[in-house]
Amino acid sequence: MEIEDFKAKLQQIVLARIEGDRLGLPAMPSISARAIELTRMPDVRIGDIVALVERDPVTTASVLKVANSAALGSRFQATGMLQAVSRIGLEKLRTILMQVSVRQIFQSRDRRISDAFRGLWRHSVAVALLARDLSLALGEVDPEAAYQVGLLHDVGKPVVAIMLLEAEKTIASKTKLEWMTADQWMVIVQELHRPVGRALVRKWTLPEEVLDAIDRCDDYDSANRVSVGNVARFANAVCKQRGLYTGQFDSGAVDVLVMIGRSLLGIDDDLIEKIVRDLDERANELAS
Repeated sequence: MEIEDFKAKLQQIVLARIEGDRLGLPAMPSISARAIELTRMPDVRIGDIVALVERDPVTTASVLKVANSAALGSRFQATGMLQAVSRIGLEKLRTILMQVSVRQIFQSRDRRISDAFRGLWRHSVAVALLARDLSLALGEVDPEAAYQVGLLHDVGKPVVAIMLLEAEKTIASKTKLEWMTADQWMVIVQELHRPVGRALVRKWTLPEEVLDAIDRCDDYDSANRVSVGNVARFANAVCKQRGLYTGQFDSGAVDVLVMIGRSLLGIDDDLIEKIVRDLDERANELAS
């Protein structure tokens, strides 16, 4: 079986499974899902959220790390979850819970794809950080919403990657097909990730802004110039332009996207240089 034939067959299988609700998409961890639901309730008690989150040591550690980060500028360490959640607020807590959940999808026990996963995850974190920084600078977009959209815009890629690994184990063992190169593998991930990402967004009942960012990642919304989606699209293009990306892309098309985004959002070179100055280091730290 040639690579092109395999790619077409895999795409057919993916779309058929999505249509029949048989893709086997990962479920959001139950604690995170319940905690996110609680943060959206107007009369929720912080103590109830804290009690739930504390049942997951990984999430607890992540919340404490953010609460005690230099970005919040506090002189005193938050030593408990109640203090940490009170400090960061429910909006940022929701973002942390989402990040912990999504990161689990970008993990693999197989060494062949774990390296690629690290690159995909680092790119998503970089886009999220840049989208939030841009939102804060513009002052017209919810920064936490922009962060979530940036973090989730490529969420279908690791799911497709896992399907490729499963396909290799079943197909390559039965044929004389020489398995694909890393570049071919990444091309297939890039071509198939959007329908899978859309399915995952619906399964997790994520905001419509995330679905829009997946569907129109290379197409700005000119009718709604300063919007969450446009900020995330611009951040994605800038990250590609700066080399914070895994895979191939059309550099000329990305340059055009950056140019158009600067005009739509009213961003000058000085602002871009300011907010990307340490983006690489921050993305590496958060993605590690």
